[in-house]
Parts: sequence; structure tokens; C-alpha cells
Amino acid sequence: MNCAPILPGITDSPRDLESVVRAAAQAGALSVAAIPLFLKPCALKIFMPFLQENFPHLVPLYKARYADRAFLPVEYSKRISALVKELCRQHGIIARDEAAQVNYQELSEQLNLFS
Repeated sequence: MNCAPILPGITDSPRDLESVVRAAAQAGALSVAAIPLFLKPCALKIFMPFLQENFPHLVPLYKARYADRAFLPVEYSKRISALVKELCRQHGIIARDEAAQVNYQELSEQLNLFS
């Protein structure tokens, strides 16, 4: 399952991510990928008014973080990845970055859901 985008200060708390991983495990997901928000300039123009209306206290943070780049710092991504990896372990599934070790026979069963 892809959990994207992870929104800093909105959907990135350990409690929120634990809820997502738990629900994914209960639904039978084999893995979870957590992908932090990236904002290219065209998306930033649309996202910032939404942020201003719904989370005005976060506007300065987002302006600072996305002022000169579309992606969050590597440290943020590593922190989210480590948290999701631990949550996946707790719920008996794997984090997507470990998916190369998965038995792809099992994955084919899940992919049949889309046929």
C-alpha cells in the first residue's frame, strides 16, 4: 500500500501513521510505503491556499521547507521511513523498502484483486 503524501505537521505523527499501518495490515496489505509530500511549483500554487485555509499555523513551516526545493530534507524522509518500518514490524507486515525480500508468488495473489 502506498501512503502518500505524508503531510508534515498534518499526517506525519506516530499516532496517525500507526493507524494507517494497522489498517493496512488488517486489510491484508503485504507492505506499506510512506512517501512524504513533494511540491513542485505548480502544485505549490494550489496547495498553499489550501494550507492557509485549513492549517494557517503551518504556512510559515511549509514556506520555509519548500521555498527553494520540491522535496523535504533527507533527514525527514529517513525519520518517516524508520518510523513506518518499525510500525510495519509491529503489525506483521514489511516496509516497502524491504519488499525486495518478499515472495512474489504471494504478491501475485494480491494483484489479482485488480483483475
